[in-house]
Amino acid sequence: GDNNDEVSIQRYSLRSTVHHIGSTASCGHYTADALRPYNNDDDNHEKKSQKNDAQWTRFNDSYVSTISDSQATGLSAQRTTYMVMYELQ
Repeated sequence: GDNNDEVSIQRYSLRSTVHHIGSTASCGHYTADALRPYNNDDDNHEKKSQKNDAQWTRFNDSYVSTISDSQATGLSAQRTTYMVMYELQ
């Protein structure tokens, strides 16, 4: 066998999405959701074991909030997704 026959599988993970809420691209509102790492500096041992866990974060003008996986990737979010960004693993 020739080593060139090996197949390299590249995997990607969803990192962020841009959403458009409005009737046309020139009329409406844009928001962004991003999967961001958070440090848990709590003294709680259980939380320390999850240090640097990633959490979906929504950016809506000056309002920034953490959101659930389903809020970031569920059907409602899919309906307004304008752009999707992935990260090579």
